[in-house]
Amino acid sequence: NAAALVFGWQAPPKSSFTFELRLDAVDGKKIGEASLKGGSTVSGTKAGANGGTMVSFAIDPVTDGKPHKLYVVSNVSDPKDPGAVVIQSIQLLSK
Repeated sequence: NAAALVFGWQAPPKSSFTFELRLDAVDGKKIGEASLKGGSTVSGTKAGANGGTMVSFAIDPVTDGKPHKLYVVSNVSDPKDPGAVVIQSIQLLSK
């Protein structure tokens, strides 16, 4: 099982971010984690153009047969960094 997060920005973030997928609450069971390194860029992007990237990562299967809420918890390595990252889409993949 895996997930893919698609990110966008107006300027590449200088700081790194981590994104956790958690069940049912912001402090619920963590089923996966992704990292977005600071300074990430998309090749071929012109200066001043919006950019973005996709990060894929493994997630633990949820097999209890119950519906769950999915929370995305983000943390930035430098909270003083004015940069912003937008999650444009989340794709959940099963084997």
